[in-house]
Amino acid sequence: MVSANTDAVMYMIDEEYQEQALKVLDDWQKLTGLELEEDNIIKIVMRDVNNYIELLKIGDNDYKINYKGGEFRGKHIFKWDKENKVFNYSFKDDLKSNSMTIVSEALLKKLLFDIPVEETINNCNDIFRFQVISHLGGTYEKCVQETPNGDIELQRNNRIYAGLKPSGAIIKVKPDGRRDSLADCSDNPIVDNANKCTIDMIDKKWYIRVARQKVEDFMGTNKKILKGRMKQMKKEELIEEVDRLNKLLEEKGTTPTTSCTEEHVKLLKKINDLRKYVREYEFKLDMTMDEKHGGGDYSSINQLYDCIQEGCLAVGLDFSFECVDEIRFERDIMKPSVGSPRHLAEVRCIATLQDIDTGCSKEYVILGAGSDTIDKSLSGAETLAFRKWFTMNFTPKGRYDWDNDIPEEVSENETSREPKVPTYIPEKAKQEVKEEVVATEQHEDSDKEDIDKIVDTIMEIRSLMDDDSYAKTQLEELQKGVLGSPEILALKLAVENRLATLKGE
Repeated sequence: MVSANTDAVMYMIDEEYQEQALKVLDDWQKLTGLELEEDNIIKIVMRDVNNYIELLKIGDNDYKINYKGGEFRGKHIFKWDKENKVFNYSFKDDLKSNSMTIVSEALLKKLLFDIPVEETINNCNDIFRFQVISHLGGTYEKCVQETPNGDIELQRNNRIYAGLKPSGAIIKVKPDGRRDSLADCSDNPIVDNANKCTIDMIDKKWYIRVARQKVEDFMGTNKKILKGRMKQMKKEELIEEVDRLNKLLEEKGTTPTTSCTEEHVKLLKKINDLRKYVREYEFKLDMTMDEKHGGGDYSSINQLYDCIQEGCLAVGLDFSFECVDEIRFERDIMKPSVGSPRHLAEVRCIATLQDIDTGCSKEYVILGAGSDTIDKSLSGAETLAFRKWFTMNFTPKGRYDWDNDIPEEVSENETSREPKVPTYIPEKAKQEVKEEVVATEQHEDSDKEDIDKIVDTIMEIRSLMDDDSYAKTQLEELQKGVLGSPEILALKLAVENRLATLKGE
């Protein structure tokens, strides 16, 4: 049984049992006096009983496509060409459902014919197929767009596009002042109620990401859904599921990632050559981090990008890096007295290295988080994810070149200098510092645990260094009581990284 509701049942059966099944259905019709109609389904992709697309055979050389569900917006017409034995596609506007119809077309074609969503979306230049129609509900007072100079009030009904240039978020405001994000909206929205937007202003990659997510929802490959399902599986069921997935990959001509083919070996050798290239690349420390985040010099992100791109050209690899999922986005995590509120973003990115000779590729999934104003939090999260991927997989020579905290080497004939601070800090002294810092009224109660950890870490750093200026600077910054929760968290990570460097971890 595939599904059942009040007016239909859907089942799959081996051909040898078909006559037996038809007899059961015939007996049921005689018993109830009701008549059953039969649909011969060639293919169906179903998210649930109310969201599906199906290919029906209605004759010797005739086929029909049906679809149902809120994900399929607009009127998508698939007409069977009997002579050429192909479906011809056409689209008609539907005033009741005309939002992001290009995504619906991409979803339908991917599920039915395995046409990549990128192909459908990139080949479309009808700007109205990309519009997101927003209707403000009766419970909201107004709709606004955030800008560095304050809110701009919009209409209650708006035509919105995903743009390429940074712009403010669109917010729905309730009478009590509560602000809610607009659903199905990009980070760089263009409000175009006057129909002045052109196709070259559109960020097609955003629509591709939305379409991919919807495909995952239909196919059951959504990572969040899979994670929840696998937690419930027993060990034996999990093994069977892995075997089933690997078999599907083999049938589709895709080699499971656990196998080691000749093409895969060639790819790994090129990746190793890229690693050697990075090791010899001359990086410059052209950026300086402020003291409250740990201080020190480091290399700009552009150098990392340039290094990877040049290295790929040298060894014969193609490289791509893409943000595929916005895991978390929290608005107004901090509202400073001056300037725009800060938002927190966490993203999932995929870095891909592909052998241009064989087409074999390797994907790396990386998470990153960032906090900043407007859409900068998202770009910051992507930047951090790239740095994390680069450092974990292609660490350059002299790893400590990334930081300013290289412990001075002491030769065999040289006597170590006497530390300027004691190597042991009494617990009483630590507690006094903690109490002094936590007592500052500006700190929130939720920050106390992080502050305790910061003080402990700073004290441990003091015991390992022969110069207490770093520890003194960090404590003074903390004792001012002007740091908000994001800055306290950033400081905590910075001092923990400094301690790990001193320990050689």
